[in-house]
Amino acid sequence: MEETKNTETSLELAQWIANTLDRKGAHDIVVLETKPGTYVADYLVIATGTSSRHMHTLLETPCHELKKLGYPPLYMENEGSHWMLADLGDIVLHIFDDESRHFYDLDGLWKNAPKVSWIENDKKKSLASPMA
Repeated sequence: MEETKNTETSLELAQWIANTLDRKGAHDIVVLETKPGTYVADYLVIATGTSSRHMHTLLETPCHELKKLGYPPLYMENEGSHWMLADLGDIVLHIFDDESRHFYDLDGLWKNAPKVSWIENDKKKSLASPMA
């Protein structure tokens, strides 16, 4: 995202990303609201994949769809086999394997950040239009 239009758009995109990950079989999906505690991102989306190939799919699927909609990732780190990420501007997507998720413990580091509900109402949204 070059620059997100507003906070609501960032929230909707974070929720859409989480639901996309869910449809692709990600585990332990969490969306954390990190503002105003950091300037790095408004939201972190954290999920666990079951294999290196699965982690690549979890990272690349939402990024590919968002790029088609005009929200290309600012940066992607997908060479690792334990922790991959995409900087989407106001949202940072983290994909871990199970062991690395526990080792780096982003959930614990951000334990005071509010968790955002991402399941409700999003089942109606299309992959082709996260803002629908």
